[in-house]
Amino acid sequence: MELSSIFGWVASISMVLGYVPQTIQTVRTRHTDDIATGTFLLMGL
Repeated sequence: MELSSIFGWVASISMVLGYVPQTIQTVRTRHTDDIATGTFLLMGL
């Protein structure tokens, strides 16, 4: 496996794991107003 592929996999996994806390918060509270817009903007870069 090439180094660039490893970086790609790590980046993908990190991005998915970054959304997990937001998802858990939304499911627990049933309010999407609690979603941090900054988090989603940073994850999309």
